[in-house]
Amino acid sequence: MADYTADPKQYDHRLVIGDTYLVIGTLLDSAGAVYDITGATGTAKLRSEPGGQVIATPTVSLYTDGTDGKFQWTIAAATTAGLAPGRARYAVRLTFADSTVKTVVEGTIDIVKSAVD
Repeated sequence: MADYTADPKQYDHRLVIGDTYLVIGTLLDSAGAVYDITGATGTAKLRSEPGGQVIATPTVSLYTDGTDGKFQWTIAAATTAGLAPGRARYAVRLTFADSTVKTVVEGTIDIVKSAVD
């Protein structure tokens, strides 16, 4: 399998305090084709700013078997309940089966309170 060479995807979104934070992504190569991530592992961090304080550490895992490029990152509701409203930066980095390490998605998260609180 060829090395993954696409630039990290920029994805900005919202996290509602007290909700389970779950994002499912599909890794596409630079030509737009699904990239097989079988055997990959991942890490992610939410920070106050790049290089700043770690706010949360999502769990990253394959969503299916990896052949369809699907992966997810998640934080339990009990953890998001302790977050303060604001804006954070995040990144998800995968380590592929061949030991190549690549940041695949990054962006800004608006952390907001729910209207039901």
